[in-house]
Amino acid sequence: MLAAGQVKKPHVTYLNGDSLIKSKLYYNWRIHVGGPMEMANRDYNDSNWQLAETELNIYNDTSNNIKKFDSVIWFRLHVNIDSALAAKPLILTMTHLGASEIYVDGKKVEEFGVINGRDSSVYYDPDYLPSVIKMDSAGEHVIAVRYVNYKAYRNYKYANKTRGGFEMYMGRTRFILYNERSQTVAITFLLILLFGIFTALSLLHMLLYLYYKAVKSNLYFSLFSLSLGATFLAIFLGRFATTPGIHLCLPYVSSIIMSLACISLSGFSNELFSKSKLRFRILSLLSVATFLYWLTDVHMYNILGLVLIAVVTLESVVLTIVGMFRKVRGAKIVGFGLVFFGIFFLFIAITAILFDNINIDESTVTGFLMELLAMGAIVSMPVSMSVYLAWSFSAMNKDLKNQLEQIKELSYKSLEQEKEKKEILEQQNLELEQKVSERTQEVQHQKELVDIKNQAITDNLTYARRIQSAMLPDINLINKTLTQSFILYLPKDIVSGDFYSFSRRDNEILIAAGDCTGHGVSGAFMSMIGSSLLNQIINEKGIVQPGLILNSLNTAVIETLKQTQNDSNDGMDISICAINLEKKELQYAGANRPFYMVRNNLLEIIKPDKQPIGGLQIASERTFTNHTMPIQKDDTLYLFTDGYADQFGGEKGKKLMVARFKEILLSIQNLPMAEQMEYLHAHFEAWKGANEQVDDVLVIGIRL
Repeated sequence: MLAAGQVKKPHVTYLNGDSLIKSKLYYNWRIHVGGPMEMANRDYNDSNWQLAETELNIYNDTSNNIKKFDSVIWFRLHVNIDSALAAKPLILTMTHLGASEIYVDGKKVEEFGVINGRDSSVYYDPDYLPSVIKMDSAGEHVIAVRYVNYKAYRNYKYANKTRGGFEMYMGRTRFILYNERSQTVAITFLLILLFGIFTALSLLHMLLYLYYKAVKSNLYFSLFSLSLGATFLAIFLGRFATTPGIHLCLPYVSSIIMSLACISLSGFSNELFSKSKLRFRILSLLSVATFLYWLTDVHMYNILGLVLIAVVTLESVVLTIVGMFRKVRGAKIVGFGLVFFGIFFLFIAITAILFDNINIDESTVTGFLMELLAMGAIVSMPVSMSVYLAWSFSAMNKDLKNQLEQIKELSYKSLEQEKEKKEILEQQNLELEQKVSERTQEVQHQKELVDIKNQAITDNLTYARRIQSAMLPDINLINKTLTQSFILYLPKDIVSGDFYSFSRRDNEILIAAGDCTGHGVSGAFMSMIGSSLLNQIINEKGIVQPGLILNSLNTAVIETLKQTQNDSNDGMDISICAINLEKKELQYAGANRPFYMVRNNLLEIIKPDKQPIGGLQIASERTFTNHTMPIQKDDTLYLFTDGYADQFGGEKGKKLMVARFKEILLSIQNLPMAEQMEYLHAHFEAWKGANEQVDDVLVIGIRL
């Protein structure tokens, strides 16, 4: 309080002991560029000095003679204290990016950094480090600050640090020390805890991705968690680091973190809820471009960064809501965190636009609640993502377990059915034996009738084989065109459901290997239909591109068998190649049948489309992929059906399998094609042994 009769002077800061807790010393400073050390004295005449604020905001301040920052700057503040503060320890705290010396009534009480000219000064940020001062008597005193910051413009240009001066507070010792200690402990614990949590989450999900790369959402979540962990570490360093270089580097690091967070969040949302990856690629490019813009115009970067974060957040919220409406599994789990974060961020963004600034004072109840809300919004998103990924992993394991149980149950039922079938057959055999013993003559007569019918059927099948063979291309003609080739054709019955096709049109040599539904008579009918339709498509319609041939063949089979009007499940799997020796180019398309190429003893697999020609799942507009690849001399090509690899045999009566079939093909590459066919045939017969042939066999080999 002022003494009785005392007049309050202008440009003097009055501090009351009853109300002083912590006060910002912001106004009434007198400022002067350069000058002797006597300017720190209490009685120095500063009445003609310029009045200015201590922060010396480079962006707003109009004091151009001061903003040059090319010399020492003196600040003087006249402070009037009452008797309650006299001779009591008080605390001064300040922050800056330069170097300073603090004087009270001409006596140096603190220095931060070293003031020693433009090239030798050492900068230091006290970051509100408490300094104890004492003013011996009530009344007017002078606080003087000698300050330099030669790099102020450089800091503004490259790190957007608009404050060229300093910020200072004064308050009671007990309050500031207790408050600073409490805040420091709480904030340090919270920031380090969050940094550790998100770093651990990042490492965990990165390991999950590395072990199972099919789930890319683990990769994006790992990067997003890493960006959040780095954010909390940057906040910790920005609050407690005392080296100005760290503060100047933090905007650069923060821009990298922001770009990484935007890319990973967009990738995570699109991986879960969107089949199109175009938006993700565009936003990734914009994130990189925004970071690069920071290197050229840091002020515009702040606007672009805010817009980018808003767009990415909005995209994630919209995709999640769409996923929830589409009832995508687990969308509600992710949606809670994303929507909560999105609403909070949009609230902050709109507030910043409307009021041009957001200042959250953690010392107030409102500011503390806002900090808790911000922390909850930031944490809610990765927590919901992590919960979703954990739930997804658990659901996947449960599905696998259920599938295994179903397979086990089906296997048990199948074994029981086979056992019952075997018992029925054994009983029937006993009954037949009894009837044979009782009715030998009748059975003998019936046997003769059966033999006659069987012979008739065999004769008809033999005739059908001649018809089927006549429809198949002449192997001699194929060998004249492709001198190094073979066709291993082993029907299970007299007639076959497998067929091959060969045509030459202009410079294109077309060869196909087809596997029709079933085998025997039913398969043979389908094979003749397939051969006839292929002949029409290639030789009459002039279609030579394999993909288009299969598209047309699919439509023709559906129409021929009238599958749109009945429940016919007949169809075929087929692979077809078009070889152009002049262009040294090969085209391939496949319906459930792959194509092998061996070059330099390395086997390359070109995968087919996982869809048949015709069948119950009717799709007359079904499209097949046309693969195009270069070829060269001594390349060896193989087209085949599944009969060879599906044959049971060997010592343990197991399937030969595709892997062993590949090994056989690689092992015979040194043989001419004719000898390869002989080897494959001999190996097949040796593997089959006494076992019944399970399916028709077709293998076509061509060496260019």
